[in-house]
Order: sequence, then C-alpha cells, then structure tokens
Amino acid sequence: MKTKISILLFIIFGVFILSSCEEERTVYVLDQELKDYTYFPINSYWVYLDSVSEDLDTCRIIGSELKKYASDDDSYDYEYFSEFVYSTNKKANFLFIGTSEFYPKYQTCVLNKYGYGPMFFSNKFKGFNYNNLYYVEDLDSLAVGQRWYKNIKVFKYMKNPVDTADYEKYYFVRRIGMIKKYNNKDQVEWDLIDFYLNNISPI
Repeated sequence: MKTKISILLFIIFGVFILSSCEEERTVYVLDQELKDYTYFPINSYWVYLDSVSEDLDTCRIIGSELKKYASDDDSYDYEYFSEFVYSTNKKANFLFIGTSEFYPKYQTCVLNKYGYGPMFFSNKFKGFNYNNLYYVEDLDSLAVGQRWYKNIKVFKYMKNPVDTADYEKYYFVRRIGMIKKYNNKDQVEWDLIDFYLNNISPI
C-alpha cells in the first residue's frame, strides 16, 4: 500500500513540475503599436490612386488569422498574424505577416509582405534599421487625396542596398494603415483616396 501511495505521489509531483515548467515558458506577443498600424478586420479595404497613370487599386482583406508558434530553437513562443489581401489592380492575393518572432534579438515587432520584404516595425526610434527597412521620418500632418492625416510614420525600404535609387517609402497612420506608397525607381506614387475599416475588431 505504501508503495502505491509513493508511486502516486511521484506521478503527481512529476505532473506539477511539468506544469510549472510550461507556465514559465517565455511568450513574446504582438505589441499594440503593430496591431494599431497594420492589423485590421476582414473585409476592410483601401482604395489607392496611381498618381502617374491614374489607375485605381482596391486592396481588401479576405482572410486573417492570429496564432502562437514555437521559435525555431523551441526556446520561446511568439505571436504571429497573417492577412490575405486581394489587389484589384494586380488581380492577385498578397500575404502580409506580422510577427514578434525576432523580438528577443531586435526588441520590435515587424510587418512583412511575403516575397517582398519588411514594411513596418514598432516602438523604435528614427534611424533604426531592420533588414534594410529604415524608420526615416515622423510627419505631424500630410495631405493625401482629399484628406489630411496626422502623426504619420514613414519607412524607407532599400530594395537593393547597392543601388541607392532603388527604394520604396511607406506612410502609415494609426488605425488607418498605409496612406501612401512611393516607388523611387519607377517614380510611381500610390495615394489613398478612400477606405473602409470593418467594425468587427480582429484583436
């Protein structure tokens, strides 16, 4: 009888130890700044105008998910969201990924356009560089289309670090998203002229 009790106590103690270890595992969550600027509900859309050709592009979120993953070395967990965006101009879907995976190294959360590169990172000072994406400017206000926007964050992505003329600029506003994109190589500027943010929050 004593042996059975000892075995039972040993099992309970083992489960307790395992539970304690699991509770202590570090989790890096997506910070609120990244969500405020880049994470929006399904069916939200943005309409952009090409300032040169006057073509229109409506970008609509058609799918979204938020999950937790284990790091490559399994030493911590991180949050990750994905948004599938359909572009009427390109007639194609694009995948945008927000992640806190590299927070231990860079202390920032990042938005990437899959297959293209980073577009936004959070809670950093001007001049900070993440994989050739630079936080270059804070604008108090800016007129885009028929609207004035305030408190704009501007990022510059060096697509080809060897060619300093090959870059894009992204202009972001909190709880609105990207209001302007400028491609220096092609001299093309996409300006936001209309948008709709679905009132069902994904957060």
